[in-house]
Amino acid sequence: MRPDRTPARSHPARLLTGLLLPALLAACTPPTAPTQATTQPPTGPALHAQATGSWVSGTYSSAYGARFYRLWVPAGYAGTPRPLMVMLHGCLQDGADFAAGTRMNTLADTRGFLVLYPEQGTLYNSADCWNWYLPGNQYRGAGEPAVIAGMIGWVKSNYAVDSARVAVAGLSAGAAMANIMGCTYPDLIRGVASVAGVMYQGATTAAGSLNAMKSGSIYDPNGRGAACATEMGSRRHLIPTLVRSEEHTTELQSH
Repeated sequence: MRPDRTPARSHPARLLTGLLLPALLAACTPPTAPTQATTQPPTGPALHAQATGSWVSGTYSSAYGARFYRLWVPAGYAGTPRPLMVMLHGCLQDGADFAAGTRMNTLADTRGFLVLYPEQGTLYNSADCWNWYLPGNQYRGAGEPAVIAGMIGWVKSNYAVDSARVAVAGLSAGAAMANIMGCTYPDLIRGVASVAGVMYQGATTAAGSLNAMKSGSIYDPNGRGAACATEMGSRRHLIPTLVRSEEHTTELQSH
């Protein structure tokens, strides 16, 4: 864990472990291969039948920059296809913080699924926020969505992943990016959980993002839903979606 960080143990973060298991029933098709990953996963008996899982970490690089990632390999992993949960942290967090706050790795060991934690980094945002409000990060094949999709591709090419159970979940800025992933890469993501986030294209400028977080988006949700469906294109399909605000949880179907 980075020395300047305090593990995130807020109430919304802890809620993720209890709310996200249904999303693991989602499905995806194989992604394209990533441009580069600087580390390769360990092989052999060390990953088999452990009491607890283990971390694999490295840097994923593409035309849209380099991002650090952490992958939790569950106890007992032995090459059998496993579900994959992609966890997108909030501002002022990294993957280790998010793992500690949600306790997702403990659940992963119990249920036997892989957990990928992409990390933003201060090089791309001074507060480590995902830049969900920038138009360059709201479409397929570009920006941060392409980086996250590439990481998913790297995991699938190096580990046995159950393509019928791949999901993305996020908190705050990570929740907004999780919504974007569902709209831009529905072929990779079949389940979305968004905790305290903003809808797809809920803002398109930095100033607009602050307004959306304080007072709600100025855009019509129906219109943004239609924009999401348009972005899905020929890949469009129903996506089980869980939305959690400070007040309540709503289960939706994005289509």
